[in-house]
Amino acid sequence: MADKKYKTSKADFEYFKRQCWWWVRYFGVIDKEYTFYHKDIEGTRATAVTEFESGHRVISLSTDFGGEFAKRELAQVAFHEVYETMLFELTSMASYAYKDGHIAENSHKLVNIMVNTLFAEKWQSVLRYEK
Repeated sequence: MADKKYKTSKADFEYFKRQCWWWVRYFGVIDKEYTFYHKDIEGTRATAVTEFESGHRVISLSTDFGGEFAKRELAQVAFHEVYETMLFELTSMASYAYKDGHIAENSHKLVNIMVNTLFAEKWQSVLRYEK
């Protein structure tokens, strides 16, 4: 059976951005510039890139979400990407000292722990914000 791919719509992208902004405000990381894109990204649902010098954060949602799709999953991906931007400076500095890939791997472990704890706990607050 072929893997189903969900194509994210413009409405999905707007929801994704609202979710990102909710977490940006929640964490208080509003001191940086954010840009959002809705584009084809190979092999992943979303990406987050932070420019080292300026701290400008670019968060992109893929047009191909892949697999199962629900608003909660879209919100969870938004949380994941915002949290990754928060870890950028720390992981970048640590990566200079350790080049073996363990920094990125452990950074993702931390992000996933936060998704499974903080995001899960705050999900109802996020829903109330949407109303």
